[in-house]
Amino acid sequence: MNRRLGLCFAVLCSFAPLGCETTEIFRGNPADSPAPAEAFVSGPAPLVGVELDSLWDRASQVLAMDCEGVDTEHTSFASREMVSHWITRLAPNRFEGKRSRAWVKFKEVAPGSWAVSAAVQVQRNVDIDQPSAISQAKWEEIASNEGRANLILWKIESGFRDSPGGTPAK
Repeated sequence: MNRRLGLCFAVLCSFAPLGCETTEIFRGNPADSPAPAEAFVSGPAPLVGVELDSLWDRASQVLAMDCEGVDTEHTSFASREMVSHWITRLAPNRFEGKRSRAWVKFKEVAPGSWAVSAAVQVQRNVDIDQPSAISQAKWEEIASNEGRANLILWKIESGFRDSPGGTPAK
């Protein structure tokens, strides 16, 4: 009987390194990493006389149209942060597969005056063995997409500004 227990224990221990390797693979996917602070772009001036609920709804619509929708797990109304789901595009070659997601932050600069900022976080797949397999992907941060962040910001703020130059609506 003890021999069987010893054999079972040996078999279980032989699978332990596989479990650790799988864990390491998923640690290489920094899905919870925030966008760097320097990646955020802001509008020319705060929006005056605008309610946060209106801005929040507009940002939600923009992320639904331009991204994969709002990631409710990472979005927090209390901290005034909205995050989209990842848009993932894998490729057959290393460093060609990328994923991106948008971040929108709201900051009250004065009562009834809101500053909106946006960032598009970008990561690339550095896996050598199977770069087109999502389960094997190992992501690393690369430069954010400032042009797309500016476009998202413009789409959010455009309904609340009088002119394309950026004068706030009164």
